[in-house]
Amino acid sequence: MPVVEELERRGWVNKRWLTKAGHQRGGLRFTKTNLYRLLTNVSYAGRVRYKTEVHAGEQPAIVDSETFERVQALLRRNGPGSSRARTRGSALLQGVLRCLPCGCAMTPAHTKRGSRRYRYYTCTNAQKRGWQACPSRSIPAAEMDKVVLAQIRGACPHNGPGETEPTLDGPGRFDRWWQALAPQDQSEALRGLVEKVDYDGRAGQLAITFRPGGFEALADVSAEAATILEEVPA
Repeated sequence: MPVVEELERRGWVNKRWLTKAGHQRGGLRFTKTNLYRLLTNVSYAGRVRYKTEVHAGEQPAIVDSETFERVQALLRRNGPGSSRARTRGSALLQGVLRCLPCGCAMTPAHTKRGSRRYRYYTCTNAQKRGWQACPSRSIPAAEMDKVVLAQIRGACPHNGPGETEPTLDGPGRFDRWWQALAPQDQSEALRGLVEKVDYDGRAGQLAITFRPGGFEALADVSAEAATILEEVPA
């Protein structure tokens, strides 16, 4: 990508800042991913994103609306946004959800009843060998997503007494951060946090394996992470 190559040549990195605990954050080299996030960050245009909606924000714009929209149009035509748009419907747990009894992936599937579309995660072993070969078989995707997010929310670390370093501190702050993400970014963020989710349909249980340092890494994904947390209304 020519822009990333030029930024590398100039030695430019993204924003650095110090936490209240005195730890340095940011200062990362630009990649296609974090450059795309920077260029599509509606905060710079004086707006705030909430789930799939964008509203006027209280912060002043540092990029005029016309320039911002021209950039978005170029990204949609030439950048990663064109391919990302095609994957917005991809399942949240795709690539991390596994059937524990069969030791294989559970992949997204769907059925239609009239005008309604129902999403599922289905064991690939069951798909290949029949339902009798797998105790997990399939499970509604919305239900599984909800359960996994609830467990992640409950696992969020809390700052100890006297610790004020900005993190995804506790369930409430996780919810605010998660809702601020665009839908196409939620799967990517989850994969950075979760290594795998093992589901045992026979016992009706699931277990999440988190990536080492995953919660801490989320705060460093881009220089805008801390800003997003403060901009989203409680």
